[in-house]
Amino acid sequence: NIAQAQTLRMHQTGSQLVADRWLVNYNLGTSYLKTGNLVEANTYLFRSSGHLPFLLDAKMTEPQAALAGCQVNYNLALAMIKANQEKEENYSLDEAAKLLVYCNEEALKARQSSWKATQRGSDNRKVADRLKRLSKDADLLIAQIKKQAGGDLVMPSPEWLEDFGL
Repeated sequence: NIAQAQTLRMHQTGSQLVADRWLVNYNLGTSYLKTGNLVEANTYLFRSSGHLPFLLDAKMTEPQAALAGCQVNYNLALAMIKANQEKEENYSLDEAAKLLVYCNEEALKARQSSWKATQRGSDNRKVADRLKRLSKDADLLIAQIKKQAGGDLVMPSPEWLEDFGL
């Protein structure tokens, strides 16, 4: 509900908690994406994405943090691709691919080795299952980007994979 999301955003504007601002911008951007307002979706998802380093740098090895980051990146990439297709905005397909490379199946497999010790609870299994579905969706979106971009797209390599020795 965009009206409720906007109201919540107004209440959280002054919040000192980055997580509050991240979540409100994510919810608002996702609401706009669902209604087809791609310009506003991109605006708020981009703001949410700007807060991701706070979440991801410290906790990228935790499934919940990875899921949050991947959801933002996936929705932002989807909004960029749709806006590009509908000629509403001229976004780079390379940038959309860069957002998705952190969420695809290859990236998920690389992260899973660090999650083995933390995946015992049912909540963690649910998060891992959601991540697995999201990674498959990311791979499908990457295939769509490659098709749309033709031979011009160079898939980026995620820098954080180096942290896992890959």
